[in-house]
Amino acid sequence: MYDCKADAAWAAKYPNLDDPGRFERLVNRVNAVGAREGWALFECDGEGHPDLELQRDDCPDVGVPYFETDDAALAHVLAQARQGSSLHQAAIVLVDLVEQDLEADQDTQRHLQEQGRAVIR
Repeated sequence: MYDCKADAAWAAKYPNLDDPGRFERLVNRVNAVGAREGWALFECDGEGHPDLELQRDDCPDVGVPYFETDDAALAHVLAQARQGSSLHQAAIVLVDLVEQDLEADQDTQRHLQEQGRAVIR
């Protein structure tokens, strides 16, 4: 679902996200805003690895889902981020950070396999 990269200026606003506590606190702040707008960051199991995805809230506390699709929710968040909303920018940065870590891990595993070395999971 995810097919965009965070702007470098957005990422610069959120240093030290390798600290799990800081990362989790920011996810919680972002999700508080997202819950009011009909979207959230969800932890998913992506093909055997943890993943963080921006999706529409399929089961809001009140009413029906605001967005028809996950892509519509992402488009909304990107539009808000591009208009300068720091928390919407943070949402994109958080998802992008997880995607970058995943890509790096997959590259490492691929490299080890090419060398005939064991892949540890």
